[in-house]
Amino acid sequence: MVYSSYCRLATAEASQLDKEARTQVPNYQVCYAESGDGVNWRKPDLDLIPWQGRGPTNIVFAGKNRAIKGSVIANPDPDDSTRRYLMAYSDKDSSGEAAKRFVASSPDLIHWAKDPACGATESVSDGGDKLVWDPLSETWYRYIRSRLLAVDKKSAPALTNVNIKRRKSVMTSKDLKSWTFPTSVLFPDELDPAPNTMDSWCVFKHGSHFIGILALMNEKSNEGKTDL
Repeated sequence: MVYSSYCRLATAEASQLDKEARTQVPNYQVCYAESGDGVNWRKPDLDLIPWQGRGPTNIVFAGKNRAIKGSVIANPDPDDSTRRYLMAYSDKDSSGEAAKRFVASSPDLIHWAKDPACGATESVSDGGDKLVWDPLSETWYRYIRSRLLAVDKKSAPALTNVNIKRRKSVMTSKDLKSWTFPTSVLFPDELDPAPNTMDSWCVFKHGSHFIGILALMNEKSNEGKTDL
């Protein structure tokens, strides 16, 4: 299993360093765990990527600056043995400034690298990034939490009792290089109460349907629940 991990700096200087030290200490990583029965899991010491000078760890990918919400899918091309698995994630671009969405590839779920054959798109969110392959249309779907807002909170400060922030969108691609502009597919309306808001979601293809598992978060208590 490959999963995303978020870790803040647990030191006395955490509040100051959490923003300043992200280039040295990524706060989002992708980790690896193994299980023989799907119930009991262990985190192997892989000794690939250290954490704050500690090692070995089970971290398998940290991107250039960070690897946010990495989600993995088996490559539908069975002949590409060096790219058996693909992972959608967000990171900073080569300048270290702009947030981008990338794709990484791996032959074994453990050794990952940014895939140079896949294009990058703009990203400003940590709310999940899910790749789905549809064999019927031969199209890649990338389900994200986009930067589009239902309303500008700064220009409408009185709207504090409605969910005006997050929404879910999808981009499509035929080749993982060129992507369409995000299209909103799930968004709040005026009756959705604050402080509940859309967080991450997982989308997968089942038969003729796309199934989405949506995580909702209470922004005041940080408690969450899951809807289908």
